[in-house]
Amino acid sequence: MLFMSVTTMLIAFSAALYIMSGQENWWILVLIGVTTLMPISSFVTLQLPLLVDLIYSTYGRGVFGNRRELRITS
Repeated sequence: MLFMSVTTMLIAFSAALYIMSGQENWWILVLIGVTTLMPISSFVTLQLPLLVDLIYSTYGRGVFGNRRELRITS
C-alpha cells in the first residue's frame, strides 16, 4: 500500500508540474521523468527486500515449520 501511495503522489506532482510549465517545452517533461525515477528507484531498492520478507513470513512456512517436522519420535 505504501508503494502505491508514494508512486501516485509522485505521478500527481509530476503531472502538476507538467501542466504548469511543460506543455510548450518537451525537455521539461524529460527532466521531470528523470527526476521522478530517482526517488522511486531508491525507494524500491531499499524497501523491496522488506516486502519480500514480509510476504514470505506471512504466506511461507512460518516460524515453526511443517507439522511433520514438529512430531517427536521416540
